[in-house]
Amino acid sequence: MRVGIVCDKWEHHSAHGGYHQVCRRLDADELRPGPLYGFLRRFPKTFGGSFPDIWERWSVPYHSARELDVFLRSMWGGSRIYHFLYGENTVRILPYIKRRACRVVCTFHQPEEMLEHAEQFRRTISKLDGIVVLARHQIPFYARHADRGKIFFVPHGIDTKRFSPGTERRDLRRCLFVGNWLRCFETMAGLARRLGEARPDVRIDVVTLEKNFARFKEMPNVRCLAGINEAELLRLYR
Repeated sequence: MRVGIVCDKWEHHSAHGGYHQVCRRLDADELRPGPLYGFLRRFPKTFGGSFPDIWERWSVPYHSARELDVFLRSMWGGSRIYHFLYGENTVRILPYIKRRACRVVCTFHQPEEMLEHAEQFRRTISKLDGIVVLARHQIPFYARHADRGKIFFVPHGIDTKRFSPGTERRDLRRCLFVGNWLRCFETMAGLARRLGEARPDVRIDVVTLEKNFARFKEMPNVRCLAGINEAELLRLYR
């Protein structure tokens, strides 16, 4: 049975970063948006107000259109496993309406506290044919709503050939903070402030979105960066 991977590349993903890199490592078909995707993406925006009970259960139009696009493909295709790399974003109704010859597998990234109150999401989990989690602490939550035998732990991979230590001498008086999603900026800002008082010679590079820069205002030991390319990010890591 062939595997079709439904993946998305976000704006902050670099050329060698992001979970979609798994597509390069598996013997599977990467399913890009089909010809009907453009129309389907506009459909929820156009008619969503007429069917609130249906559309409110779906995520933003992009993801609901992606799911419908895959469903239409499955109607004319043969037996196939559809693996959604961002299940919490994309999958809502496909497990209920898919053909018997098809299987739906999802990888989930978000912590339990972001999902436990979503009733529709919990019902969808129980209908999946397979669940992939990236951390062991996710397993108990999904095991409460799905067969434990369907849940698999696969750690997030890293391209160690690309993201490897450099050969130059490292500056030990330097710290690096990278990211935006689910980062505790209050803790980081407090740490940067205290470190600046105790060790003003230690510099902290913060790579994040510009909207977070204000949290590090008037901290001379902190340099904030946004929108840097992968080469610069790799240099900072090394």
